[in-house]
Amino acid sequence: MQKKQCFAVMLTLTVLCFMLANPTLESASGDAASDLAKTLKQAGIPIGEIAARLSRLFHCTASRVAAILKNLGYASTSVARALHRVFDLGRVRTARVLKGVGYSAKAIARALKNVFTADEDQAAQAMKAVLFTATEIAGALNLVFHTPADRVARVLKTARFSIEGITAALRDWFRLDEERVARVLKAAVFNAAQIAGALNSCYNAAMPRVAQALKAARFGIDQISVALRDRFHAGEERIAGALKMAIFSAVQIAGALQRVFNAPMQRVIAILKTVGFSAIDVGFVIKKLWRTGREQVRARLLALGYSTQQVRAALQILFGLIEIEPKRAASKSAPKPHISD
Repeated sequence: MQKKQCFAVMLTLTVLCFMLANPTLESASGDAASDLAKTLKQAGIPIGEIAARLSRLFHCTASRVAAILKNLGYASTSVARALHRVFDLGRVRTARVLKGVGYSAKAIARALKNVFTADEDQAAQAMKAVLFTATEIAGALNLVFHTPADRVARVLKTARFSIEGITAALRDWFRLDEERVARVLKAAVFNAAQIAGALNSCYNAAMPRVAQALKAARFGIDQISVALRDRFHAGEERIAGALKMAIFSAVQIAGALQRVFNAPMQRVIAILKTVGFSAIDVGFVIKKLWRTGREQVRARLLALGYSTQQVRAALQILFGLIEIEPKRAASKSAPKPHISD
């Protein structure tokens, strides 16, 4: 090691003396610091020694040293280690310098991991401080730390990225659809309204698709209804239609309309008919939720505009009785049968 250091000193002095003795002679690159670094590298001098000599002899800044070393083909980890040794740079300053000279998010994440033993959270926070995007950080964490999507979402949340930024990262790097993103975001402890907004913003997802995604993430129907109301400023009818497309039953939707909107019975069953539920479905709601009998169910279904045939079929299924139409009375003008003596 001492022999190498002595050789480095002698070589440095030789190069400097040559430059001083030939002031009019231009170097190959026109940059004495770069030429010295290249000569030292070719002579097998360690990168730390090269960085130290550039700093002392040419008063190079950390950014200048990093740029020279990168141009010589050194990897980000080697450059980061040299900068930490010579300039005593921490995680964030190292990340900033490395980004400034053109290293990728992946390369910087690897340097932070190897030089500073940074974990995912520390790497993400340092990289956010130097203005990498959520998607760039997600990719770096996945490639360097092998971090899966659900863990990436939590790390990005800890680093104080917005839910929209996290959603975009999950979409662009992991290629997740709305339902999978909703599940990941729920696991990262975002609520239904926040997720609804992110899905609408990042995927341009309409209400039915948002409702389906929130259902896939196992949010309750009341939470979904509130999220749709708050995000889309929607009323009961639009929300009921979206919930129906998300395959919620008439009974489930009726209960949500009551609890979330405090909607009265007549309004609830009218909405259910409007969004396309059958007489059987609506009749079941009337029977189950309002504890009404056969005739009350009949009257309400007819009042909603269902046909007599639809109501009859619904009553038969709901109450298990077959209705028989009354026979028509014989016509008064019909001839009387002839009775023989």
